[in-house]
Amino acid sequence: MPMKMMLRSLLPFIPVLLFSCGSDLDMDQVSRDLSNPTEQPTSALDSDNDGIPDEEDACPGTPNTESADANGCAPSQKDSDNDGVNDALDTCANTPEGEQTNADGCGPSQLDTDNDGINDLNDECPESPAGENADASGCTPSQKDDDNDGVSNALDTCPDTPENQPVNEQGCHTPAIGEYFQGGYVFYIFQPEDDRYVEGEVHGLIAAPEDLATSDLPWAPEGAAPESPIFNGNTSLNGEINTQYIVDTYGEGTYAAKACYDLELNGYDDWYLGSDFEVYYLCQNLYHAGESPNAYGFGFDHYWTSNELGVLAKKNALEKVMILNFEGIGGSTIYFDICEISEGFRKNSKILATRAIRDF
Repeated sequence: MPMKMMLRSLLPFIPVLLFSCGSDLDMDQVSRDLSNPTEQPTSALDSDNDGIPDEEDACPGTPNTESADANGCAPSQKDSDNDGVNDALDTCANTPEGEQTNADGCGPSQLDTDNDGINDLNDECPESPAGENADASGCTPSQKDDDNDGVSNALDTCPDTPENQPVNEQGCHTPAIGEYFQGGYVFYIFQPEDDRYVEGEVHGLIAAPEDLATSDLPWAPEGAAPESPIFNGNTSLNGEINTQYIVDTYGEGTYAAKACYDLELNGYDDWYLGSDFEVYYLCQNLYHAGESPNAYGFGFDHYWTSNELGVLAKKNALEKVMILNFEGIGGSTIYFDICEISEGFRKNSKILATRAIRDF
């Protein structure tokens, strides 16, 4: 039989022979391969090309301009502090929970709008002026008015103005003569010719509401030489200066200047024994201006001052006998019935009244 004819007769048996000869091929696989000759195994999908498979991607649709984290999320898709502003736009990370934020993701505790060193949450005075130092509340002197007089601390030359009193542009109240003010009654307002006058400010003199004593307070302490001068003619119109000098000279003891110097009354401890000049206006503006001589608590008609005067026998007959053998320097006295400075009583006299004063 020719060879060609022989091969044709064997063709139907070739597949059987092949598989019957110990082949390991999977018939199902062969069948699939034969039916789908182009099908290949597929990899996991990553629709937004962020490097994270879709099935693991917590933030689909990641912008192709941003890098994603292990969860497939870019900054613009996250809000780490839950303040409503995504991380890409949030300039203030870790905003405290519950704070309202601005468009930049910043809460009041993270902002200092006026750059005063106090965050907005704790700043009681927003918009502090540049160049002024703020306190712990975020307030500068120009923003505070401690005495509530309508004039800021920065301009107020009279702090601690009493409540509801009218003030000038400097925050100073000009009290009326006879007005109760800062512990006593005002009896004089310093004028431009006075050495204690301050332009644009209000200062003056105040008398204690009542006499310190109507007796038992001599001008000098017990044991001091009553005739001996201590000022040598150099007394001042300012009773505070005189009082300090008298106390420095005599020291401890019971006497008018020391009693005024030690006085603490109505919240003030800067009282003193007035000078001739000061007590003269006390007499004129309070004693004689009141409805009666004791309208402001005056209980006597002779008052010590902090000056010294020579003692002459310008007294009644009884007084002349008392001082007949006395020559020297006495404590200055004002007769309140006529507001006239007397030529002086002995410094150890205990029959005169004492009224403390202070300035403001």
